[in-house]
Amino acid sequence: MKAFYHSKHNRHLLLVVFTAVAVVFLFSLLLSREYTKEAMNDVRTVANSKMTHIYKNTQFIFDHLRNYGISIYQDNSINTWMVADENDVLDDYSAYTTIRRYQSLQPFISNVYLINTRARRALNADVGASSLAEFEDQDLLRSLGRSTPNYASFGSHEHDGATYITWIIPESGAKGSFLVLLFNNRQLEKFLFQNDNASDFSIQLLDQNNNLMLGNREGFAGLEQVREWKDAADFRQADIASGGTDRQITAADLDLYRWTLYFSTDSKVLTYNIGAFQRKITLACILLVAVLLGIIVWGWIRTLSPFRRLAREFQGKLGPQPGSAPREEDDIIRNGLHYLLDSVQQMNTSLRNYKDLAKEEYLRQWILQGSDANIRAPLSEVSELPTMEQIRMALIRIESYKNFAEQYNYRSRKLIKYAMGNIASEVAKNQGFKSEAVDMDGDRMVMLFAPNLDEGDDTSAEAMLMAVQEQLSKWLNVPTAVAVSGQIAAPDNMRKTYDETYDLTLLKFLTGEAKVFEESDLEESFQSQRSLPDDNLLNELIRAVKQSDHERMKVQLSQLMDGLKALPLEDLHFQLKMIVYTLFKSFSKVIELQETAGTDTLLNRFSSLSEVSAWLEDKLSNIMNDQKAKPSASRKDEIAQEIIDFIQNHLQDPVLSLDTISDHLGLSSSYIRHVFKEVYEITLADYILQERIEKVKKLLVSTGHTIAEIAEMAGFQTKSHFYNAFKKSEGITPVQYRNSEKARIGA
Repeated sequence: MKAFYHSKHNRHLLLVVFTAVAVVFLFSLLLSREYTKEAMNDVRTVANSKMTHIYKNTQFIFDHLRNYGISIYQDNSINTWMVADENDVLDDYSAYTTIRRYQSLQPFISNVYLINTRARRALNADVGASSLAEFEDQDLLRSLGRSTPNYASFGSHEHDGATYITWIIPESGAKGSFLVLLFNNRQLEKFLFQNDNASDFSIQLLDQNNNLMLGNREGFAGLEQVREWKDAADFRQADIASGGTDRQITAADLDLYRWTLYFSTDSKVLTYNIGAFQRKITLACILLVAVLLGIIVWGWIRTLSPFRRLAREFQGKLGPQPGSAPREEDDIIRNGLHYLLDSVQQMNTSLRNYKDLAKEEYLRQWILQGSDANIRAPLSEVSELPTMEQIRMALIRIESYKNFAEQYNYRSRKLIKYAMGNIASEVAKNQGFKSEAVDMDGDRMVMLFAPNLDEGDDTSAEAMLMAVQEQLSKWLNVPTAVAVSGQIAAPDNMRKTYDETYDLTLLKFLTGEAKVFEESDLEESFQSQRSLPDDNLLNELIRAVKQSDHERMKVQLSQLMDGLKALPLEDLHFQLKMIVYTLFKSFSKVIELQETAGTDTLLNRFSSLSEVSAWLEDKLSNIMNDQKAKPSASRKDEIAQEIIDFIQNHLQDPVLSLDTISDHLGLSSSYIRHVFKEVYEITLADYILQERIEKVKKLLVSTGHTIAEIAEMAGFQTKSHFYNAFKKSEGITPVQYRNSEKARIGA
């Protein structure tokens, strides 16, 4: 050992060892401390998010159950039975079948009672009709006798060893008649609390008298001793210490029912895993430094012989480069790793060509490029629609897209669009249609469909699309406008059909009707022989808004309004409708207007032309302010990512440009250009050209299409532009590139 220490190189080795140990130890302490801070913040965020979700869910469910009970109460057969003074077998049967039906439609209802003290009769949804003396739940009758409610109210009731939440509605016009709904507490807790009642997170729901409605009492010892609460966002919080545990109590009031929802969190249990993980970090860092030091010492002693063997193996696999001088081991290893990475990248490229992954890309390409046989052929391998004769296109547009985009971030919007496609496809399948749904980005989704002739279903396309619209509203709460094209023949231009069908969805703003719009609706809406607004002034107004020029916007709007003053009332009203409709069509993604009202209802609010002008000026000013608003850094990244995805999905579209992207996002062209350059350090035009060249290179190697066909599939409008751009980027022609790559792969 002494001889080892006296060696100069070994002393350096020991110094490196001790220095590394000290650095790793300090680093592990710093890392564990920072992790603890972040973990506690995450724990609080998750807990608050969970509490907010449970609170809103509880409020929503009980609002729904309350409204459901009122719906039962308002049923004619129920009212007839409750106001009856005598027993009637037919009334009994009608009321009994009604409450059985309502009970079967709501999984949270355990039982339904109807009680008529004048007729001395009762109905039990599980048993049937009986006299009050024979009624199974005598405890409830005694409770109603002691305290007769004058208005509908929730309560708690025990029967046969089980506890229920009750919703009791007295008959307003007939004293002594009641509708009683018994809700299944176990099902409510399972749905609302989602099995969150555990040792570290307890939940209970109390009424105004501190009676337990849902949940349990565990974890709330000492709650009655709390005198001071701290406000925390939408909740109240307090800390209690009881039974050797420190717990944080959070309370949220359900004012409508005079209930309080309490959450109890065990701080020690929540932080225990954090502390354990903190210790694991320290231990792992120490173990890591030990392993690394062992590797260093071993490499030091063995003179890096394993790396030399690795270099020899790489050399044997790859072989020497012709005409090159002998290389060092590190160069050989580096080249070997690059070779492995290139191989993995090529494998990933091959996987992306798998037909299931390529279906949506082919469908989008088919829609945007029309009837090109080069697209229809590979698409026919993964979908039946291109081979069918009776194809129609439906376009589903999300209404009030500005509010939708503000409510959900970009990833959430993509997930919702994905869910919309699944729901639409499932509804179409259930009604006898073969369909494909394609997300076209932004506020629109295309659905291509054809009747499934094998099933013989004669359901109309309009009825199917109305069902799609209803299901999207029911399950996703997304308001939509739906339009459908006529029959599409094989050689028809799909891009033209796509643009025309999108315009049809905008008719909902013009008419306010909740329907599936067709081409005939467009003819009806514009069949009037009245004169239309001045196109030049209207286009200049739209251009001024897009350029965020307030002064020019005011001038153009004033000129447009001045031209309407001398018109008869009917012509004035018609031209105003056309002006508002045209502005909505141009700024549908950023303008805040209620589409369901229709332009007639919208304009009837105003008593003079000056009021309409002031209202339009305010709306257009808001649009320009939104275009110039500077979002946060995270929002910039999201916008940049949305631009990237839109480009990737529309790369084959020959009209893809800065203007189409700005229209898609509802932001000004200058701002789109600035954000993209700031985030990716490349201009938008250069990026689009770069991606198109990359797509061409892949198609040249992986397909047998002609050069002209590949240029069109990549979105190049002219052959000359394509050849010049490719030659400038790669230094060789497309044909030379294809031949050289095939020769390299073959070698």
